[in-house]
Amino acid sequence: MALGVGIIGASRVSGGHAQAIAAVPETRLVAIAEPDAQRREQFTRDHPCTAYASHTELLADPQVDIVMIGLPHFLHTEVTLAACAAGKHIFLEKPMAMTMADCDAIIAAAEQAGVKLLVGHTEHFLPASLAARRLIQDGKLGKVVFATDTWYRTFDLANRPPWFLNRAEGGGGMWYMNGVHMLDRLTWLIGSPITAVRAWVSNPMVGQNTDDTGLAWLDFANGTHATLHHTGYPQEGPERNEVEIIGTQASVRVATRDDRLWLSEGTQYVEQPLAADLDFAGAFALELTGLVEAIETDSAPPVDGRWGRYIVAVALACEESTQSGEVVHIPDRIYAGLTSW
Repeated sequence: MALGVGIIGASRVSGGHAQAIAAVPETRLVAIAEPDAQRREQFTRDHPCTAYASHTELLADPQVDIVMIGLPHFLHTEVTLAACAAGKHIFLEKPMAMTMADCDAIIAAAEQAGVKLLVGHTEHFLPASLAARRLIQDGKLGKVVFATDTWYRTFDLANRPPWFLNRAEGGGGMWYMNGVHMLDRLTWLIGSPITAVRAWVSNPMVGQNTDDTGLAWLDFANGTHATLHHTGYPQEGPERNEVEIIGTQASVRVATRDDRLWLSEGTQYVEQPLAADLDFAGAFALELTGLVEAIETDSAPPVDGRWGRYIVAVALACEESTQSGEVVHIPDRIYAGLTSW
């Protein structure tokens, strides 16, 4: 029988999660938990299922085997711990949590409860990312020397909820919304852990009590170096979202949001065909499939809690570097034994 899935939070990703559930034969949508009545009703109109006003009610539903948690960052820990206590397997949107202590608490609770925990770092499942990683692993670029990850976009201030505009209380801002995507995809594509950072994360653009801009220099264990550039414009502006990776034999450009990839040939980049054309709902489906396989085979999910914890550690190190003005090193105990390479 298909595993029952409950979605906690009718957020902007909840529709994609519902589509993913429908696309994975081993799962079925059972319920949504959302305190806002209007959003709850709209979700059930689009995706018929049982509606609950609180996550507590949903977690008490015996038909729910897996929960997909897409809540504001500051609620991740509380709700995930409750899901562990209820014996539910967990698909937790990134960032895993806002502190290392919270990450540790989540991992310990999942292990004690015997439930599987997947952290939703979607970049691992997008066609352009998968194709670029294969090129690198197959040696098409030679030795990777350095990379640049750039993401410029409109901050979209008018449509941001209050928690997003308060880093101290809500865990909002662009760094934990998009910066962690960039740290994750660089680490995964290069295939080596970040060992040291020199960074500046600040708010020069939109004047809110949260970050809107990040710049980082990243050192990797395999000798590669990378820079990361991210900002949210205060007004409408052109979006640029791509990674460029330079090797001794070739270079690659990856635009994951557009599902496009270019490989250098001679003096120019030539776009490469991708094996699949997936949108984010399709990537969510691949993530969910990975979680289902982990449940059925009692194995580790493709992006587990220890990987999610590591990405949070690097993001926090960048903030520490911002405050100190110094290079911050990532202890090897943070990334030792990670299996998502």
